[in-house]
Amino acid sequence: MTWSPIHIVQRFQDEDMQRPDRLILVGAASVSREPGRVDTYCWKGGKLPDQAVQDRIYEAVTGVVDIENTLVIGDHFEVWPAECFVVEVDLPADCFGRLVIAENEKWTNMTLTADLGFSPLRVIEAIADIATRLATIRSAALLVPSKVATPLLPQSSFLKNHFA
Repeated sequence: MTWSPIHIVQRFQDEDMQRPDRLILVGAASVSREPGRVDTYCWKGGKLPDQAVQDRIYEAVTGVVDIENTLVIGDHFEVWPAECFVVEVDLPADCFGRLVIAENEKWTNMTLTADLGFSPLRVIEAIADIATRLATIRSAALLVPSKVATPLLPQSSFLKNHFA
C-alpha cells in the first residue's frame, strides 16, 4: 500500500476489497526517542474532536506521512478491523536521506550501522519477527500494550512562514 493515510482509507472503503479480520500496520514513530528501537501496540481507537481529526486529514493530504494520522483517520472512517496492530520503528528524522547516501556510495552494512547508530538489518529482522508473531498468535492483543487516540499529542503546524 501507499503510505498516504487518505489512500489507505479509500482503499479500505472500496467495496470490492476483502476486509481482513486482523491488520498489522508497519510505520515509523512520530518522534524519534531511541533510534533503531522497534515497538508494537494494539490500536484501540477512540474519538477525537472533529477539529483534531480535520487537522490530521489536512496534514495527510499535504503529504505528511505519520502512522498516528493514519490510525486516527482510519478510525474516524471506521475502516480498521477489530484487531489492528502497529509495528513501529524509531528512526531519526534524517534517516531516509542517509540511506539514500549510503546506497549511492555503496556503504557496507557495518558502515551504515556505525553512521546510524543501529543496525538496519537488525531492525528489518525485528519488524518481520514481530509482524509474524502478531499475524499468527491467537489473542495477540492480550500480549502487547494498547494505544488509544485520546492521549495522542495534538498536531503542531509544520508551516512556519513569516512575512514582513
